[in-house]
Amino acid sequence: MMKRKKTINDLLKDKKKEEKLKKKFNLKESEQIVIENKNTLVQILKAVVEIFFKISKVLFIILITILSTIGLTVILNEVTRTEFINLMNNAIN
Repeated sequence: MMKRKKTINDLLKDKKKEEKLKKKFNLKESEQIVIENKNTLVQILKAVVEIFFKISKVLFIILITILSTIGLTVILNEVTRTEFINLMNNAIN
């Protein structure tokens, strides 16, 4: 899953959180605080959306392959080509 790039606003929020935690727990400035933002619902939704797009992409490729194979068969086979031309003439008229 691709991580989105943090905006300036996100960085400022993280900095404020860090400062609040340092004050709350009386930490020194040199000590680092690691803030993990874990929202499982958002992560699950992102994963579902990503899977949906991957599956739809695969299905689209399979559909294009099938239609291309049918089209190639119609063009190369003389019997199906004449039937296809007759079908198109009947559909137009």
